[in-house]
Amino acid sequence: MHNYIVIDAKDGIEAEEKIKANIDQIDLLILDVIMPGKDGKEVYNTIKSLKPDIKCIFMSGYTDEILKFDDIKKDEFYFISKPVDPLNFIKTIKSIIKKQK
Repeated sequence: MHNYIVIDAKDGIEAEEKIKANIDQIDLLILDVIMPGKDGKEVYNTIKSLKPDIKCIFMSGYTDEILKFDDIKKDEFYFISKPVDPLNFIKTIKSIIKKQK
C-alpha cells in the first residue's frame, strides 16, 4: 500500500544483525525502546556508528524510557507513543524520508 520494504526482527540482537546485513538499503530505523536481547538505544548506537546519517523512530508504551536518551541528540530521532495511530505513523515515516532526499 505504501511501498515500503520492512525488515522485522524478534529482538534487538536479530534486528542489529539484519540491519547490518542490509545497511545500504535502509533509510529509516523503527525500533522499540525496550526489546529483548538489546534495547532499541543499543541497536541505534551500533548502527549510527556504521551509518552516521541514519534516522530513527523510537516507539514505546513507556514514555519515561525515552527521557533517558541523554547521549542521543534530540534531532537524531523521533518518538511515537504506543498505542500507535497508523495514520500518524505513516505521516511521520513519509516526512522523515522526504527530508532525507
